[in-house]
Amino acid sequence: MTFLLTGVTGQVGSIVARNLLDRGHRVRALVRDPGAAAARLGTDIEYVRGDLEDPATLPAALKGVDAAYLATAPSPEMTRQEANFIEAAAGTGLPRLVALGVIGTDPSVPIFKFHQDIEAKITASGIPATLLRPAGFYSSFLFMAKMIQAGVLPSAAGDGGLAWVDHADVAGVATAVLLDGSRHVGQVVEITGPVALTTDDVAAALERELGHPVAHQRVDERTLQVELASFGLPGWLVDSFLGQQRLTRAGRLSTVTSTVENVLGRPPRTFDQWLAENKGAFA
Repeated sequence: MTFLLTGVTGQVGSIVARNLLDRGHRVRALVRDPGAAAARLGTDIEYVRGDLEDPATLPAALKGVDAAYLATAPSPEMTRQEANFIEAAAGTGLPRLVALGVIGTDPSVPIFKFHQDIEAKITASGIPATLLRPAGFYSSFLFMAKMIQAGVLPSAAGDGGLAWVDHADVAGVATAVLLDGSRHVGQVVEITGPVALTTDDVAAALERELGHPVAHQRVDERTLQVELASFGLPGWLVDSFLGQQRLTRAGRLSTVTSTVENVLGRPPRTFDQWLAENKGAFA
């Protein structure tokens, strides 16, 4: 089978590509710079030059594919970019689409609103599709590495838990859904880790693995907003992070699903497993 992947250089997409290749399928990647992508991911992928901001470049890439995987880097532009792809896919009669979103649906959180708008466009297009909604990735904590090195993990999530997940498990589920034909068409697939972790849980795990104190620094949203903005993060990203913290504090992101075990036949990887493999990033 031939699969078209967007976001192939992303942390999920790159694993999906390798998974499909390892199973003997053809992978076509829509990229802006084929040379740079090939240097990073290897030459056994077919790279097609295209840009989600330029709809004219998309139909050729969609020709002859059995299914497509749609994911883009989070940004306010992602709704327009993915809408361009969806329109081109509908116009070329794409047989099947698997789209990567997020598990949250509250439109007051910018990143959740972006994904909700995209999902609405997919539904309206009539393309046979599966919507993947993963929880936050364990790898998100890499962005806080410097603070964790300093022994603090600030949050406004209180005692709320979030069912964080390993992005490799998300890639595994995405691969299986791509390969499963029409079995998951029309479904919304929520993907979580094995347990909802509080910030206290995360801090304790970091402390055990890294061998130095890591304290959960409880702060209010305004304090956290100022701290995040001081890193130069754009406003939409700060608001998205604060929104996630607010929903976590309210217990609205703590649902644990059995998707990974049902689809992959094994339990989802734990935060401790992920951390043991990535502790060097916090050293």
